[in-house]
Amino acid sequence: MQIKLTLQNEPSGLVWLPRANLHILQAFVYQLFSERLACFLHNEGFPFEKRTFKLFTFSWLSGVEPIKIIKDMVVLRSPLTLHISSPLLHILQDAATGALTKDSVRLGNNELYCAGVEVIDQKVTDDAIVIRALSPITCYSTLRKEDGKPYTVFYEPIEQEFQQQIDQNLRKKHSICWPTQPISEQRVVLEPVDKPRRQIAVFSRETKMPTKGWWGTFRVHGPRELLQVGVNAGFGSKNSSGWGCVEVLKSRE
Repeated sequence: MQIKLTLQNEPSGLVWLPRANLHILQAFVYQLFSERLACFLHNEGFPFEKRTFKLFTFSWLSGVEPIKIIKDMVVLRSPLTLHISSPLLHILQDAATGALTKDSVRLGNNELYCAGVEVIDQKVTDDAIVIRALSPITCYSTLRKEDGKPYTVFYEPIEQEFQQQIDQNLRKKHSICWPTQPISEQRVVLEPVDKPRRQIAVFSRETKMPTKGWWGTFRVHGPRELLQVGVNAGFGSKNSSGWGCVEVLKSRE
């Protein structure tokens, strides 16, 4: 399930953000949640083996005009659109309630109000779908050099490791949401429809390690239940930091 927020800024209609703004977007989403849910997701999350998952993702912002870059700032014109997705209905209900009941919400130094919430039920009905990235999809591994120092490798969609991580990540999320339901052994395969566009971004100005992800349209094959998890919880890693949010363009005809 996904909700689409329409956000308005008056009187100028302009929204100014630093170029490194994912931390601001994430803080905005947490601001919508009730205090109890925000604390749970931020501090605990849903454990699986040695990791925890937040089980939500969000798109990058889009406005009514192309984004402008002025020095080190990003400038958008409202109304803005933000998508939030989760496989857990109560997370989306909580966010929608917060958006509609708050008089205003802060996005960095901008004061916005929610002009509307649209519920989008992206139900997967086939074992093949076409998706479009609303935020870049990223997959990576943290490895160690001979001296023991860690380093991060980001994978491209054409690499086998990328495909393996997409599949395994979806299985972990499915196991958290429905621990007693069996999962097909059929692998999930994500293939670019056109040439994907690389995106390199940092979470905030203080972040030393940038993240590399991929925009584009992708054809995804695999078990229907895993495709549904990807549509709702996000594909790849760093979903709750603003990566891997998608929209479904069509199922296989």
